[in-house]
Amino acid sequence: LGAAVAPVAAMFRPRRPRRRDSQRRCLHVLAAACVCAVGAAVSVVGISAWTALPTGGRRSFAAGLITTVAGTSPGLAGWAGGAACAEEVVYRTKKQAPRIPKVLAVMLLRTTYESVEDWGAYSDMASYQKYFALQIRDGYQSFRDRFRNYDLTMLYNTTFLEASADGGISNRFYFSFLNDAQWRVIGRAVKSEQDRDRFGRVVGDRLYRAIIKGKELKSDVEEDANATEEEKEVARKYQRIGIWPALGKLPKTDKPDEVLRNAGRILGYLKEQGYCESFEISEPEASPKGGFRFRSFVREPANLETTRSLMRSNDNFAPRYDQRILQAFFADCGFGSSFSDSIAGGLQVSEVTPAPMPNGILSEWSLVPDPEAGL
Repeated sequence: LGAAVAPVAAMFRPRRPRRRDSQRRCLHVLAAACVCAVGAAVSVVGISAWTALPTGGRRSFAAGLITTVAGTSPGLAGWAGGAACAEEVVYRTKKQAPRIPKVLAVMLLRTTYESVEDWGAYSDMASYQKYFALQIRDGYQSFRDRFRNYDLTMLYNTTFLEASADGGISNRFYFSFLNDAQWRVIGRAVKSEQDRDRFGRVVGDRLYRAIIKGKELKSDVEEDANATEEEKEVARKYQRIGIWPALGKLPKTDKPDEVLRNAGRILGYLKEQGYCESFEISEPEASPKGGFRFRSFVREPANLETTRSLMRSNDNFAPRYDQRILQAFFADCGFGSSFSDSIAGGLQVSEVTPAPMPNGILSEWSLVPDPEAGL
């Protein structure tokens, strides 16, 4: 089942030990059933990830699916993919969708997935993957309608997807669509406000540790001795995704100016990885509780569309990756932290000039000394 729904499929899962042949055959049958169930959504989700499935049989099945999606053979997925392409034919210029680095997209999606698995929100990950696939199916038409003024044809272009080896997730809107589906499914199992806050901190702590130490991202594709040379070449292409570089350990300090200077280093790192366009951090202000307050603004984060959508619905349960990463750093410095956030156009809004376009996340922070925050 997991093979049918990227980003839980090949490139988004961490490397795992190989399963027995019987288990792989069972997954093949479940994957086929899932494709029939989710129809058009799965025909788009993870087209390239299908080509990277670990066994020869599943890889052959994937090749057939890609042909079907391209509309060259009959079937439910082929009809859906062909119809979608036909509907996209318009006689006007469409805007190009913004793009993000593949490594960044995989890192965020995979870390979220691994956090779900470790948290134990679902009794088994097959259940999570099933609900994720259904969420993709139910939300796909809305996704297309929302971005119909943008050129999304790359999501149906198998040649492009195979060449880019990213399953379409470098398209920021498509990445946000998948990210939105992840957090809606997580929200069904993690319901209380306290648990949601703790889960967000778990995700942020994982990302923070990866930023400090660095990480090499690989898919779970393993070479099959019985595969053809062409199939082996496809597997090698998908195995290495890229490097999440190490920032290095940051000094622990309780001085507000130095804390915010290092927070700026973290946001600068994220900017270099393509997470955001720019960022701003205000000067610290003393707090009556003995800590300090400040404000931060992140312009055009990679999942801005996800955040907008989940703030309006899903009980405001959203990823907030950069804030959660900063919380992990603040805890290392001995500070407990809390924040409130909103969609805004900058750190400071003048009452004289017109308000800028709201294209980022403004966070209002409060930090208090807490020696046990990092435990």
